[in-house]
Amino acid sequence: MRKFPVLASSFWHPIYRNRFRAALLVTIGATGFSMLEPPLRVAVDQKCDQINKALGNILPWGVTQRGFEPDVDYLAAWHGVAMAHLELTTGVDGLTWSEFLSAWSMRDPGHAYAAFRRFHPATDDAIAYLATTGFEMAPRIQQSHAWLAAARQHYP
Repeated sequence: MRKFPVLASSFWHPIYRNRFRAALLVTIGATGFSMLEPPLRVAVDQKCDQINKALGNILPWGVTQRGFEPDVDYLAAWHGVAMAHLELTTGVDGLTWSEFLSAWSMRDPGHAYAAFRRFHPATDDAIAYLATTGFEMAPRIQQSHAWLAAARQHYP
């Protein structure tokens, strides 16, 4: 088993652990999808549609409500789960999807996304963990709890 930060692997902190794993999913899903070749992006989107239909949703995947744009982090979670179904690499050496995705999350990406909080310390820890592995993230991904705290100092 991979050595995640202490709280992320602790039995006594299930909320933190779930948020850490959701942050890994969103971060890897967003960055990994943007780095894929166009034919693989199409395959990932088709897999998202298959998962959505298997859940019994009548709206196309990614459509949460008529007239509203879905959250980019929500789409990243769906992309991450679809990439796991297609057995694409996570982009992190030695890290597999099964290490941070449960069977329930593999069935319903919304379940995996529900634990994600952009400005939670677990997201900071997930970003820091991925940075130690050499995983390159987009600047938007790095806006988390630490970013918010620094921004608040400039705007009292």
